[in-house]
Amino acid sequence: MWGSDFIDLLPGFARRFQDELSDVRVFRRQSDGLAENVLIYVAGQARDGFPALWLGWDPAVLGQPTTEFFDCFPAAVQTFLREVHPGFTAQDWESYGIKRPDAWESLEGYDWFPSESFDEIESQPSQMMWFTKDSGQLYYCVNSRLPGKVTLAYEGNFDPPGEFGAELDELLMRRWDEQ
Repeated sequence: MWGSDFIDLLPGFARRFQDELSDVRVFRRQSDGLAENVLIYVAGQARDGFPALWLGWDPAVLGQPTTEFFDCFPAAVQTFLREVHPGFTAQDWESYGIKRPDAWESLEGYDWFPSESFDEIESQPSQMMWFTKDSGQLYYCVNSRLPGKVTLAYEGNFDPPGEFGAELDELLMRRWDEQ
């Protein structure tokens, strides 16, 4: 189901997820007359003793992602979002994975990043979008100027861009340690 190129992009997470995976359930959600299926993956326990869960959205309901930031992701992630799960997150729908494309929006209008912060990374808010976060306020952003890279944002500051796979793999591994 998950392509080898996606698994290769996230080697630490893929290995531990496969080792810890104990159950997968289908959850049917209805909202505003729309019914959608979500796979709930149970993969070990988080630090708090509760199950570590991930939600995988059904591509049949969301259709093909066509948002402006789609090309910012590596090809393996684009394929995963198109064919496997157009959204794969913890149960809050936004952390430890990749938010659903229909929830993507640029950082334009977010007041928690002063304009000087964008000057330092030579980007505009409209060029950036956060696609996931940790359990706190560390946001993982893609930048239309830097496809395949991730910029970490925290309290109005940006870290230098890093490699997408390495950054996401590290975040997903932390899911077991942070809750």
